[in-house]
Order: sequence, then structure tokens, then C-alpha cells
Amino acid sequence: MSTSGPGGSTSLTHIDASRTELAECFGLSDPEAAVALVREACGTELDVSEFLASGTYPSGMPDEVPGFFRFLVLTCVVVASADENQETREFGKNLQRLLSTTRAFGYRQALPRMWCRLASWSVQRRQDGLAVRQVILPPFDRSERYIGLTNAISFPSWRDTHRLRSFFERSGERYLLATPRDVALRLCPVIRGDDRFSLQMRAASEEFDTLHRNRASLLSAHRFWAAVCRALELKRPRTAAPDHGFRAELVVGAVPEDSRIIFFREQGAEMIGGKYALEDCLAGDALKTLEKLEGVGCRSEGELLQALKTGALPFAQERFGVWIANLSGGSADHEWTYLVRNDRANSVRRFAFVKVAPLTGGWSLIEPVVGSSAIHIHNALGLHGGTVVDHDSTIRVRGGVRTLGGFLGRPALLPWIEVDGTAAISVSSSDGSNDVRIERLEGLAVLKSDVALDGRFEVSAEDHLNGRRILAMQRSIRFVDHAPEHPMLRRAGASWRDKVECSDEAWIEAPIEVDSAALSDRWRDPTREARFDDLLEVIYARGASGWAERDLIDLVRELTPGPSPWEIVRTLQESGWLQAKASVRWRASLWCLVAPSLSAIRVDGSDAVLLCGSASSAVRSRFESTVLSMGGTVRFVQGVGAFSPLTAVALGASSEQLAEELAWPIAALRSAARLREPGWWSVVPAGIEKHQLHAEWSWSASEFRPFALEAPAEDVEVRWWRRVEADRADLYSVDGGAPVQFVSPSRSVALCEAFRRARRAMFLERGALLERLSADGHLPLHLSRTLHAYALRSPGVILSGTGWRYAYPSSDLGLNTVRACLGRHFIQSDVTTTRRMDPHDSSYIGVSRHRVSRTMRSFAS
Repeated sequence: MSTSGPGGSTSLTHIDASRTELAECFGLSDPEAAVALVREACGTELDVSEFLASGTYPSGMPDEVPGFFRFLVLTCVVVASADENQETREFGKNLQRLLSTTRAFGYRQALPRMWCRLASWSVQRRQDGLAVRQVILPPFDRSERYIGLTNAISFPSWRDTHRLRSFFERSGERYLLATPRDVALRLCPVIRGDDRFSLQMRAASEEFDTLHRNRASLLSAHRFWAAVCRALELKRPRTAAPDHGFRAELVVGAVPEDSRIIFFREQGAEMIGGKYALEDCLAGDALKTLEKLEGVGCRSEGELLQALKTGALPFAQERFGVWIANLSGGSADHEWTYLVRNDRANSVRRFAFVKVAPLTGGWSLIEPVVGSSAIHIHNALGLHGGTVVDHDSTIRVRGGVRTLGGFLGRPALLPWIEVDGTAAISVSSSDGSNDVRIERLEGLAVLKSDVALDGRFEVSAEDHLNGRRILAMQRSIRFVDHAPEHPMLRRAGASWRDKVECSDEAWIEAPIEVDSAALSDRWRDPTREARFDDLLEVIYARGASGWAERDLIDLVRELTPGPSPWEIVRTLQESGWLQAKASVRWRASLWCLVAPSLSAIRVDGSDAVLLCGSASSAVRSRFESTVLSMGGTVRFVQGVGAFSPLTAVALGASSEQLAEELAWPIAALRSAARLREPGWWSVVPAGIEKHQLHAEWSWSASEFRPFALEAPAEDVEVRWWRRVEADRADLYSVDGGAPVQFVSPSRSVALCEAFRRARRAMFLERGALLERLSADGHLPLHLSRTLHAYALRSPGVILSGTGWRYAYPSSDLGLNTVRACLGRHFIQSDVTTTRRMDPHDSSYIGVSRHRVSRTMRSFAS
């Protein structure tokens, strides 16, 4: 009766109360158990007899629920199961058989009146604003005075089902009717021309055929398709059930250790589940992983569990790097990958196009193949008879950013709806707001909004015929305005190590004293900041298990066009948002979120608390609300550029009390030691003997190039070395300017050492900034973190006269530390600057904005 149920929001004109349909409705595998539930809900045979005779029934249900509806469903069960009784189809006899009684149900005069009462109830409730389907009673045979209306509503009738099965047995057409399209082309003409079928069946067949010719999208929800499936004894897919069961999401990284699998379940508008490293999942037992989800309310039965038991689980690509377990078939245009047990993988190794990557725990991963080739793998693994065709006509939500609380509701991150056919798509909210609009584009319904969405929304698909709504489906989607805070971040395994740029001697723990001028407000660019904040939310939402470097770079490139994505990632690393790890076996990097922590600093001699780590919107919000509840204030300091994270500082609050309230640790804020000798660089365990030369540093172009265009200045050469086998990290060597060769796995460290040896300036001090002069290179982490701490501003990219430049915030203490470590020639002072300009100054923006690239102009608009 609910519009969010399997029948959608169309009018209720029939009830399919067959045993298989009841079992699917109740989520049971035993049809007899489903019939028993209906029988028990109606009480004793005396209660049923009084309902049929006088319309009275036991009370105890709320007023908004029609308590008599269960008895009407029971009468439909009797009609639907009449073909199972070979002796008689008489209603009273079959009711006796169903209830296992000898009571005669001869008085049925109240039955038509109760059907009319149900129709009136639905109209009244819809007028009250409830999401209830309208009941429209069909015409019926007047000769059947009391049960004629029940026979008409019970669709299909036992006679129609019997005739359909007889037709299939005679003609052999059953093997050619696999889709609604097949039924419309092959079966509908037969039904329309056969007078032995009931009027309701012929009308349903004609309506189904007309909807097919009009390219309707929801044919699998039509009553005629359900009748055919029942006659064929097929399990009709639930096209819009409120509980969509398990969803398995495989996120493939550059190496198996970087991959993870996410099991979760959509329960109404909520999503519950868990994330696991792929190898951790398989090394234990994939089946046990599913069983763990029972603790959070997930159901471990169904096709997904069965597929894992049989050792073959297909995944269709949803977006780059993300694959969704698909057990119902998909488009041949999709790419597919397969998680298979080793004993099952042998059956597909005979195909030349198949590449199998071994995993742990006796499992393997078949590398992606196109849909045309996937048909052969489906056949070999016995997956749905090798069918790789998308027959599903449900409301399919694609894209977007899923969290365990719902989809992220940011305007730039909204999902879209896939539509087959011409169904009209609409979105409504529970509060009646019109924040969401629909734009149709090549079979897609794209969700658009100017504000962040938060709450539950209903997506409706409707098929119309002659101006009348025939089919409708609804699906509930929940949006959240920010990603929920992760209760715990996954720690990288033993196959990953920290990327270390400097030795421990380069760091010291000393009190940080800053001036209150660092907390002053600056000019802000709301458009770019909002887009960058969207990026941070996506990184946080999907980053509990870490990010493969390729996936992270692609995401940054998509959401923040303009500056180099590598510069954005370096910004997040230097500001403490992300931590880099390197694989011990491959040339691969993993970028991990950093758990929030608190650091005590002093601002103008008063105690203050600095928020460190991956501070998403949820983390910042909890930090701010806690500080305000303690009587303090929070200042959010904008970074160097619009693509720099905010720095959150709490004033007037105790770090110990905050740590206790937030359950976050207190971490000492480390800064750089003023060591002049380069001995504090990181130590490389192996040399460059087994690497090949990849590129050389060009001092004139200030970047790496495949071949040096000129002799290096002052005899200082920087070379980039790489292993073709990709089994080790890249190395960088610096020769000249010192007696010994310098080798480091860090590009930033190698370039800083080269500039130090060549006594060249890598940065320009301009006003409140330290701008990079070269096209590549960054300060080592211990120096960049020091500049960040003394200025309370994160580094990042800015627009200058020549395009994008990387810049750091400057302060007297920070600059003195850099010069003490890398030499006074490392930083050049801009003596031509008559006035110190900050990139957040409006005049600076006015000068630089007209030079923005074409890509950036499109992005800003």
C-alpha cells in the first residue's frame, strides 16, 4: 500500500498473492512459511468467517493502518492458489483447504463492501497527505455476486495462469521469453487474440504492448510481466524494493595490497556495512567477513554470499578504479573484473585475453575485460548462463559519493539516475522544498542543486500512456551535507613504509609562539574554496583505508582543474592532511588520512590549541562546538591560496580538557632544527646501480627533461633514476658541488640539495609569501611544517603573473630556519617590491585574475 514499496506510486488495481510473490514480499525462501504468516495474521477460522459475513475483525492496529486488509489479502491467496487444487476451484472449498478446517464459509456478503471500504480509505489517506497508493476497483463479473470483485482483483486468476502454462507447454515459447521486450513481441499478440483469457488478462497484455512501443522504462513493474513470470515459474526481480540487499564495492589499487573491498547494505535510505582490505578479507575468509556484518544489522544470506561460496564474484565497473558486484547481468559496454577462487580460475585460463593476478587466501583477480569477452568468462564460470545483458529497469543511482550515512549532498558531487526509455524522473523532499532539479542528458537524469542537500529525498520514475500515469516507482535516497567522521582509520600493513625525507635529528620539539596577526581575516575566494572543500570531503569520505596514488591524482584533477594535481597533493601532505607511504615491493604509493590530534601553542603569550590531522567538515564542526561549549572561540585561518586547507585554532580553551572531551590525543608540535650540514637528509638503503636513467634536470627550464639541453651550471647535476620493472622506488642523484654523490628517493630533498650545492635561489621572498622560482620542487617536510606552524597558514598554489606558483607563508622565525639549514642563497629577497602584497589582498587578486588560464576561467564560472 505504501508508495515506496515494490508497486511504486501507481494506483493499486490488482493484487498478486501467489505463494512465490508472498515469499519474496516477506523476504523468505519458503513460500509455505509466507502463506502461514498471512494465515496467522488473520486469527482463527471464526475470525475469518465473521469478516466474510459481517465485515467485523479483531482490532489492535493503529488507525492509519487498515486492519481488515490482511483478510482481503487472504481471500486473494485463496484465488491465486486455486489452480493447485485439481479437484475443485470453488472458493469455499479452497479456503477450507488453506485454513485446514471443515467450517463452511457460506456467508460472504460483506466481502464486496470491505473492498469498497479499502478504496475509500486510500482516498482519504491520500487527501491527508500520506504516501499511500490509491485503490481503484476493477470491473467484475456480476454473476459472481460476492467473490466476483475478489476474482477480478486477484491478478492473474488461476484460469489465466493455467492457460498460460498450457500455451508454453504446447508452443515451447517459454525459452524465448527472457525479457519484457520478448514478451511484448512474442506473447502479447497471442493473448490479445485468444478469447479464452479473461478480460483483465487481455487488457493487461494490450497495455503492456502499448507501453513497450512507447519505450516505457518500468515494464518489469507491470502486472502482465509479473503474471508471465509466475506462469514461467521465474523469480521476477524486485524493481524498487526498499531493501536492496548487499552491495559489494571493489576498489582496485596499483597493487593488491592497495585494494580494498567494501560490503554494505542499503536499508531504506540508510547504508550500513564495513570496509576491509582485500587481502585481509581473503586471507581470513570472505564468508566470515559477511558474517561480521550481522553485528551491524546486515543480512548475510542471498546471492552475494552464495557467489562467494561458489568461488566466483563478477564486478562491473561503475567509475574509474571502483567496481560493483553485479549478479543480475549488465551491459556489454561495461568492463568486468572477477574475484575467483584459484580452483575456479583454472576454467578461464584457456582464454588468451584473460590475465589472472594471484591474491592471498587461495583467491585470484581476473584483470578487466570488455563486455563482449566477459560473456565467455560468464559462461565458463556458470554465472547466469553467460548472460551479460542489462534487463533491469529499476531506478538506478549512479556516481556520487557514498558514505555510510548516505550520499554526499554537495552540489558538485550529486549522483545521477540511469533511465532506460522515456520515464519521467522527479525528486521530492520530505519538507516539500524544491532544492533539487532534474536535467535530462542522453538517457541520464542528472541531479542539480544550488545548495548542499541534507535529508531524505524520494526519486520517482513514471510512465504515462494517453496522459494517464500507468507505472510508477519510487526510491528513497538520503543525502548528508558532509562526510561522517570515521570512528577509526585503517593502519597500513607491513608491506607499506613511511616516506621519510629527513632523519630524526632534523626535528625538535620546542614551544611554538605566534603573533595574533596570523589570525587576521584575509580576502577569500568562496567559489574556489567551496570546490576545494568538496575535494577534501571526497578524500575523507573514501579514505578510511587509504588512497592509491593514481586514484587520488585523478580525483584531484577532476575536482580542481587548473593547478597541477601533484601540487595539491603536496599541499595536503605538508599541511598534515595526508601521510605518504611507499610499497616495500613495488613502485607504488599509498596516501593515508591522519587521525585528528591537538597541539598546544601560544598566541601573544596566551595558551591556544591547534587542530592537526585530516580535519574534514565533521571533524572541524565537532572541534568548534566543543570549544564553544567550554567558553572558548575558534579561528579558521585561510591558507596561502584558495586550494589550501583551513587551519583551526582554539583560543580560551585548555588542551587537556579538549583532549578529554573529544577523545583525541595531544601531540607535541615538531619543528625543524637549525642544522647546517646536509647529514640530516634521509639515508638511502640502496644505490642507483640497478636503476636506469629516466630524466635529467635542466637548469634553464627549471624542470626535469628526458635529455639535458645544456651543461649544468656550476657542475651540479640532478638525475632521475627509475626501474623498468617497477619493483623499486625511483631515486634521484645529485653530483657536483660536494665531494660525494647524494642519492635520495625524495624529489623535493634532491632538488633542495642541488640548489644548496649550486648556491642558487629556489624561492623568492615577496611580502608575506615565499614563492617558488623553479617549476618543480618543494621544501622538505620538516621545513614546510615549521613555516606552517609559525604562520598558522598552510602552503599551496597561487596565481601569479606567469601562472600557478607554489608558495609558503613567511615569517621571520621560519625564514631564518630555512636559511640556516639551506644557506642564505636559497632564498632571494624581492628588493623591487615597494609594498608587501598578500595573494588574498584584493588588489593582488585584481592584478592576477585577468591572467588566469582558460581552464581556470571555465572552472570559476
